[in-house]
Amino acid sequence: MINAADHLGLVHSIAQRYRWACCAALEYEDLAQLGTMGLLRAIKGFDPERGVTFSTYAAWWIRAFIGRGIADQRRLVRVPVNAQAGVPSEATVAVVDELSEGMTRGTAVLSTPPSGTLGVSLDAEKAYAAISDERTRKVVRMRMAGHELHEIGDEIGICRERVRQLERAGIKQARRRLRDPQRGWA
Repeated sequence: MINAADHLGLVHSIAQRYRWACCAALEYEDLAQLGTMGLLRAIKGFDPERGVTFSTYAAWWIRAFIGRGIADQRRLVRVPVNAQAGVPSEATVAVVDELSEGMTRGTAVLSTPPSGTLGVSLDAEKAYAAISDERTRKVVRMRMAGHELHEIGDEIGICRERVRQLERAGIKQARRRLRDPQRGWA
């Protein structure tokens, strides 16, 4: 039987490597706790008959748990791991990251969009409400839902470059207004 206490040094050495990736999202103790959960999962699923050393197998699970914990806490709008296939482009994630920077920390779940609308939490709705122009708001919503620049441009009747400009301006406006509500709404 494998004892978890014997392998806590491995957990701590891996958790220290991830300190830089978290910024303010997770404290070191949280990383160590996630790593310990990964270690326990490795103990549960380890099969010595496969010819892999336990430390190699455990390191994979420790990294997986820490990585998932960081992904869950890094952004304000959390994209569930099982729904990431529904988010088709890196641009969508970039938009979510940029909107998240101006908002207070909390958890909002971005689900797969049902029939053209984006299922998001109240925090994301605040971000959308901070964008004053209806057309710009629509562009940002559609980009977060995974639509391509040309699709949005065709629907609204503008070119791709203008869609990109509106998206950037909307995100900038939302960030400014959410950071300083007194001056941002003026």
